[in-house]
Amino acid sequence: MGPKRAKGTLSKRSRQQRRLASEASEDDEGSNRGRSAGSIRDAGGRIGEAGAARENVYFRKMDNELINKLKERRLKEIQERKDEIKQHEKAIADAKRELEELEKNLEADE
Repeated sequence: MGPKRAKGTLSKRSRQQRRLASEASEDDEGSNRGRSAGSIRDAGGRIGEAGAARENVYFRKMDNELINKLKERRLKEIQERKDEIKQHEKAIADAKRELEELEKNLEADE
């Protein structure tokens, strides 16, 4: 049996268990939202630093892939618009040609 304690005092282990239980209940209540529970960044030390670096590289790579896809999509849209402009310009030229032919026929009929 260990040394006697005054009534109402807790051992170090008991205090730790209560603190952990309290933190666990707070987590269950959602009071710690926004924290990265279980994140490799929380590991600390060199392992945590290396994990955080790998995590940063991964997200940077994902961002670059998304940006490149968006860029490709926009370039494709630009080319499609240019093609549409060419089609519209051709349609305008054809309409002008038809109008000129109609005017020539109208003048020839007079």
